[in-house]
Amino acid sequence: MRSIQSGTFLRDSVTEYFSRLPGFGKEKERIRILIGFSGGPDSVCLMTVLDELSENLNIDIVLAYFNHRIRPAEELAEEMAFIRTLAAEKNLELHIGEDAGEIERDSVSLGVECAARKARYGFFHSLLEKTGCRYLALAHNLDDTVETIVMRFFK
Repeated sequence: MRSIQSGTFLRDSVTEYFSRLPGFGKEKERIRILIGFSGGPDSVCLMTVLDELSENLNIDIVLAYFNHRIRPAEELAEEMAFIRTLAAEKNLELHIGEDAGEIERDSVSLGVECAARKARYGFFHSLLEKTGCRYLALAHNLDDTVETIVMRFFK
């Protein structure tokens, strides 16, 4: 059995996943992957694993953070400092986007969560083209699904 504590299981699983992508690893040039990076535990884990595997997978990773302009200023400042420090320590390219009012406008018809997702994905899509990244990697965990279900229940 593979050791979860050592991280071997996760690295092996990620490597196996990438090996199943059509054509992945056949190119001589490095493949650029954009990571939707919130600074939370799930996206930090994804970034760490992909960064550790970057030579084996022949990939370069680019971080993309989207400020929804919903969080309190002090909390946002802490988060931004953490994200910038981590990107600098890992020597990773970091792009930061910010809502320009779309979320408030679209939340009337879509709801805040859906409007925020639409704005975030719009930012990611524009960055894929701008940075030459071929893939978008997002980290989600079971809690994300549970949280969404609970939020919908209370709405």
